[in-house]
Amino acid sequence: LWVQEVVFGAGESGFRRRASEEAAGSGETPRRALARLVTEIVHGPAAAAQAAAATDALFGATPFRELSREALAVALAEAPSVSFSKKELAGGYPLAEVLVAGGLASSKSDARRLIEGKGITFSGMVVENSDQKLYPGDFTGGYTLVRRGKQGVLILVLK
Repeated sequence: LWVQEVVFGAGESGFRRRASEEAAGSGETPRRALARLVTEIVHGPAAAAQAAAATDALFGATPFRELSREALAVALAEAPSVSFSKKELAGGYPLAEVLVAGGLASSKSDARRLIEGKGITFSGMVVENSDQKLYPGDFTGGYTLVRRGKQGVLILVLK
């Protein structure tokens, strides 16, 4: 609390008020504004911008392939990932097995149910075939993103 008083001069209520005011002016939620402000204070404006870009690529509308190198590093540090060699993917690697290995599904049958229910996106596209496989050509810049619904993410890395 004393840090807030030193930085903002008004304690916790001033901190929240500043986040609410900034959120109102920018169109973001007060929670996001608060997270951005805290990140800026602790890590600096550049790190806050990278974290925001990584978050938008993982959970928002920005395509994952458009991340800067710095924002990609943030995403890789924060989100779960699974690595594959080109040799492993040469003949195709079942997406259902990837979902289990990455923790997005509890079993291959759970993975197939998620896919059939259109709950999985791969590289921004809804997966409809439960037998879909991954190949080296599916990776842009050595990385791709798999999402389960709105909150579950898994970064796939091509070694």
